[in-house]
Amino acid sequence: MRRSAVDSDDDDGRRLTRSLTRPRVSAQGGSIVPNRAVLTRLLVLASLAGVASLAAGCGGAAATGDVDKIQVTLTQLEIAVANTSGGPLSDVVAEIEPAGPASHFVARLGRLANGEKRRLADSSFTDRDAVSFSRRNVKSTRITVSGTAVDGKTVRVEVPFKM
Repeated sequence: MRRSAVDSDDDDGRRLTRSLTRPRVSAQGGSIVPNRAVLTRLLVLASLAGVASLAAGCGGAAATGDVDKIQVTLTQLEIAVANTSGGPLSDVVAEIEPAGPASHFVARLGRLANGEKRRLADSSFTDRDAVSFSRRNVKSTRITVSGTAVDGKTVRVEVPFKM
């Protein structure tokens, strides 16, 4: 459906005809009435940039838990777990938590002496069906390492899985 032209009076009293589909143009050639679609796009881009900067600032990349007792280092080839608690840890379990409803991948380390460091390959983590972990097939969110100290307290560290 085509819109009709609108008649209006100029500042000098002259009668002007303009189309409703085109914005008014000033004498310098610039648009007086801003295009609504352009303003909407700019507003959406500005809000997306704001959300992206907030998400980047709240990365949550730090380890949580008893980080002074267990150190977890993630490399491209392995996951290293070190005991820095000052005493031995028993029943140490490293667990990779995948994104979504998939089952967790677990590696049981048993006992870690004070100062001991174990390097775990990806294939040493298995799920409940004995399927080995693969970084190509599973997107992971974090690694959780837990163990029991000599005094019976549970020591637990969670590290984000970033690659």
